[in-house]
Amino acid sequence: MKQIILIILLFSFVILNAFEITGNVKSWELEDFIGFDEVGDCKADFGDITSTFVRIEEGKLFVRLNFDDMVIRKENRIFRDNFSNQNIKMQLKITNNKHLFITRNFNLNATSYRNFDSYFLRTPNSNLLEIELNWYHNFPKENLTFAFDIYLDNQIIDSFSGKGTRNHRGGNCAFVHHGNQGLTYTEVFRGQYPEETSGFDEVLEVHQAALVPGNFHMSGTLITAANWHDPAFNDWLRIGVTGGWVSMLTSAYAQHIMPFVHDDMNNWAVYTEKEMVDYVYNYVPKVAWVPERVWLASGHYPDAGLVDSWLGDNWEQHGVEAVILDDSPHLDNVGWDKSTKITWMNNGNGINLRVIPIHNEFVGKVHYDLNGAKTLVSSTGDYGIAVYGTDWEVAAEMNEHHDTFFLDNYEELIWYCHDNYPAVVTWKLDDAIYNSNFNYPGVDITTGTYFLLGGYDGYGGSNNSWYTDFAATGSHSDFHDPQWNYGTVWWDAYTNLQDAPNNNISQLGWYTMMTNLHETGWHTDGEVSDWIHRYSSHIKNANVYEEASHWYNGEYADTTNAFMSDIDHDGGDELIIHNDKIFMVFEGIGGKANWIFSKDCGGVAVVGSDNVYWSESDGDYNESSNNHVAALSDVSPNYQNDIYSFAIDYVRDNEVQISMYYGVIHKVVRLSPGNDYAEVIYFAGDTDVYVKSGWTPDYLSTLWDVDWERVWDADAAYMGQKNVNSGATVAYILNNGGTYHNGTFEGTLVKGDEIHGYDQFKFLLYAGWTDETYSQLEALQSINLDEFSPELYEFAQIIDNNTVQISFNEGMDDITGENIANYQLSGFTNSYTIDTIERQDNWNLFHINLNENLVAGDEGDIIVNNIEDLNGNAVAPNSSANLQVPNGITPHHIFIDGTNDFDQTTERIQANTDTLFITWDEDYLYIGFESLALDILGDFFVNLDVNQNDTLGASTGSW
Repeated sequence: MKQIILIILLFSFVILNAFEITGNVKSWELEDFIGFDEVGDCKADFGDITSTFVRIEEGKLFVRLNFDDMVIRKENRIFRDNFSNQNIKMQLKITNNKHLFITRNFNLNATSYRNFDSYFLRTPNSNLLEIELNWYHNFPKENLTFAFDIYLDNQIIDSFSGKGTRNHRGGNCAFVHHGNQGLTYTEVFRGQYPEETSGFDEVLEVHQAALVPGNFHMSGTLITAANWHDPAFNDWLRIGVTGGWVSMLTSAYAQHIMPFVHDDMNNWAVYTEKEMVDYVYNYVPKVAWVPERVWLASGHYPDAGLVDSWLGDNWEQHGVEAVILDDSPHLDNVGWDKSTKITWMNNGNGINLRVIPIHNEFVGKVHYDLNGAKTLVSSTGDYGIAVYGTDWEVAAEMNEHHDTFFLDNYEELIWYCHDNYPAVVTWKLDDAIYNSNFNYPGVDITTGTYFLLGGYDGYGGSNNSWYTDFAATGSHSDFHDPQWNYGTVWWDAYTNLQDAPNNNISQLGWYTMMTNLHETGWHTDGEVSDWIHRYSSHIKNANVYEEASHWYNGEYADTTNAFMSDIDHDGGDELIIHNDKIFMVFEGIGGKANWIFSKDCGGVAVVGSDNVYWSESDGDYNESSNNHVAALSDVSPNYQNDIYSFAIDYVRDNEVQISMYYGVIHKVVRLSPGNDYAEVIYFAGDTDVYVKSGWTPDYLSTLWDVDWERVWDADAAYMGQKNVNSGATVAYILNNGGTYHNGTFEGTLVKGDEIHGYDQFKFLLYAGWTDETYSQLEALQSINLDEFSPELYEFAQIIDNNTVQISFNEGMDDITGENIANYQLSGFTNSYTIDTIERQDNWNLFHINLNENLVAGDEGDIIVNNIEDLNGNAVAPNSSANLQVPNGITPHHIFIDGTNDFDQTTERIQANTDTLFITWDEDYLYIGFESLALDILGDFFVNLDVNQNDTLGASTGSW
């Protein structure tokens, strides 16, 4: 019984593992492959054979053909099946030297059919034809010749004949895309108009649809840009990693040109990018893209400007096993197969680093000769690999590559690789470096860069002329005498950061320095590029973070202080104010806080975004893109670009205060020990002021993971932004200080709020940690921010014969305002006594009721003391409002505000359908109409004649 069970189980196992044709190219093995056919040799528009496979097993013969053009694809979907409804056939002949074993004809327009001894399956989505035949001959396929003829309308259009031996004729390739944009909004993720024909997404779509692996590099700045502007793009790459069709590369964080900076800087950049790739994509990269493939070494031409003598150690110590360089010039020493071999890099330092060559001929053919690219892939053999590698924008048809056919070619090539697997294997480079077939012994790397950038003569040609020219160019943001050049600026920032304590704030200095060295010294038309100036002019801002890191580290002797210092090393002083919780740096440009730091959350920057791309400015100006908007920016009156004067008002143990002045604005900032907020006071002299602040809560955390939360009080008492990861929060607290929220704005890694105040107003700027309920901000709502004395308007108004109205600039307290003891009537010819005082529905107004009627022609002052506003601020001592009692018609000030302020008894001249009023004062004549619509009923004419003389008097006016 046990023997029967064993036999049944073994038989079942054999049946379950028998080969079947299923329309899946991955069910075939490389040993089944017998040869490629030439691409493009077909005599018709379709029917071009690309590869052939044969397998003999268990009395069955399995045949596979792939075609280049069985279908037409659009947007990675089948648009048309070229074989359907066509008179297209295939003839198969199998022979050896003596016998013809099989001659069979097959109609290719069907997708499948079966008869007693064969099974035919056509899978258009893989350009795939599979046939199963009964095989009654005891000949291995290696002794057989297989001939295929394709007929269209009874005419041979393509043929292939090959032996059953494979002879190592497979093809290998890999695809590398380098994403290298700055930290700002970019169209590259989804394309430029029309979006469906360009963009990085188009490249990802074809790899995902075909499940063909690609090797993708996202610079550190581009990773964060995607996190901010298109987080779904990074999610998509993570999906590709999980799905096996994405391999992530690493590089130097912001793509500075590595040989021209210090070894420590290169180590920082390589380490940071590798960690960021791991963190964001859950992928540990082993292969790196070298920025602009500039590889230099001391003692080897070109060597001008060289600072880091050799780059190999910067990679291996951070887990990078291979770098991508060019087949020429870098691998000229390999020989004829330099383009298809992965080599070791000779060095005397014990560094075990591989070099993967970009096959530049292959790159060119992908773009301009698609059939040539397919042929090149198929010609590598088992022992070579052709690597396509260039900027991601090229195949994505972005920028100068827009409206080319590069994307169409690329998509078709990826599908070619998919369809012809396993004859064509597309590699993740992380795996390719472990395939011994591709190995080549160690070689000496030829120094230089790719030929469009200078080749053997280095970066920009002429012995690295781009860098040496850049390093000697004066910084556009430097005011030293003599002016510092960019070489001096970056070296100064680096040496300062070397002396800084290692904390989150000093690390932001590294991000600032390294990002603004992006594409170090790139030139356009023989000059340092404008966009390079905008980057490099902000390298110096790394010094601000360096200094603030010392404050965070507890190295400042004074808890609370204010001082002037050239903190950014640009040759001009900034104004710094700090306590033990907040550190603020004000630029003279705009009198604004370009940097604010908090000691909470491990030390964070909450204002400042210096490694976001400066698209508009070489200096420390706000930008209309909102990529850079400093806190406390005065946007109306628009003083953002004007130079404020600074004053340190006082420094005390318990408080420090500074002032900034420009135009009508006097801005005060005050700090006290232990407070997570600054008090901000504006004096603007009867002017509406609009103030914008750009928030960057925990900027370092944001570079790695964007997770912000809107801070907003239901009563608009406070508003700002919070970093959910750390709890770092930055916000306005308005309370009752006379300001109102006016709107929001957003740039890259910046979200901000605009507030509005008038004349004099106060608010708090909070910078610190908050819990989930914002209890820290809620607690500050109890602070009274109204510290301004109310003002009494200088003229009183007559309401009737014994009632006078006085007006204040804000709502007033009724108890002190209705207290007769707080009033004095002075200077009147006649005697008047106050009966009662009544606050009106408009709490700015009080009516003073007199016991006596006012006498025509009298004049005097109403003096008030001790009257308080709603927050207990008293009016200035002996504030007065002048009252003039007219003779006859009552002349007094009229407020043109839509309210009828005329006296009904003395100033009404006529009462008909429309009522006419008239009065005057020493400056103006006031005329009022009740219910007369001049825009409908016509004009109203006024003629003033002082003495009935035609030559005197005022001109006639009309409305």
